[in-house]
Amino acid sequence: MDDLWPDHLQTVAPYSPVRILKEQAALLGEKTKNIVQASLRISGEGSSSAKPFLYSFSIDCPALSYHYRVFSVALGFEPYPVSFRIDGDIRKEISPDTPEGVSLSAESEQDFVSILGKILQSEKTKKIVASLVAHAQAGEV
Repeated sequence: MDDLWPDHLQTVAPYSPVRILKEQAALLGEKTKNIVQASLRISGEGSSSAKPFLYSFSIDCPALSYHYRVFSVALGFEPYPVSFRIDGDIRKEISPDTPEGVSLSAESEQDFVSILGKILQSEKTKKIVASLVAHAQAGEV
């Protein structure tokens, strides 16, 4: 049988939203000496056939066996758009005019990085990380 596949299949992924999320997850561990870490997990099917991949981004404290889901993203086969479902308090902080239950959408890498930066730098995110570090260092298990 002849090879029916095209000669030039793209086998190197672009700088994708998932790659950006994994890099940011790794940076939290570095900043906290792995007391608090972040993880990205594929968490099931997205909300539609247009966005079949759903990932959850969590802040984790291994010493406390604690995981806090900060947001999830729904992705399609194309890198963008990406839909963010964000913790309610963080969503209110970074996008107070967005109604509860409505996803934020990133139409480009620039939008994606902007929304992600707002989430990671939000007061609630900072409080969660600080609290987990304090509890872990105090040995409160």
